[in-house]
Amino acid sequence: FSYLNDGPLDMSMGEDGRSVRQLISTGSEREIGRVIRDFGEERRYRAVAREIVRERERGPVTGTHHLRRAVERALPEKGRMSSLSRVFQAFRIWSNEELESLEDFLPQALDLLRPGGRLVVISYHSLEDRIVKRFMKREEEGCVCPKEFPECRCGKTSRVKIITRRPVRPSQREMAENPRARSARLRAAERI
Repeated sequence: FSYLNDGPLDMSMGEDGRSVRQLISTGSEREIGRVIRDFGEERRYRAVAREIVRERERGPVTGTHHLRRAVERALPEKGRMSSLSRVFQAFRIWSNEELESLEDFLPQALDLLRPGGRLVVISYHSLEDRIVKRFMKREEEGCVCPKEFPECRCGKTSRVKIITRRPVRPSQREMAENPRARSARLRAAERI
């Protein structure tokens, strides 16, 4: 999953993931760019996708270091490592359908809770956190009927009470002891 070590272009956590190698080999510049933009939130997604397509026109992109060199050519020196991380993260998230899995998981987890049970989610990426935040807000919301209606006709009721209005972030001490925790965001809601 890392661009630090050379390896095959397989970022799947299982056998049923999407193929990054196939995307790099046959995907259009637009498709590659969409993955980088939507799953990596990389501003320079067009330039990166263009360079990947140029590189594969020279010959097959054979591994992670080969892909890394192509991506680096599209990025300015300043902020290159962060952008490189976002690009490879985008391919991993896309390959494993991580966001779709999270969207499927949240309602299932909530359905398993009894009243008073708590759903606590730690996310490590802004896209994940956004999905969790919107899910909890949607489940906290009651009736969605227009205000002109004298009484509720939609039948929607609030299913949770949000415990953490803002995400809980790691302390300076925790980040010093565990640098990987720096991007963690915890959100919690209680089933009602």
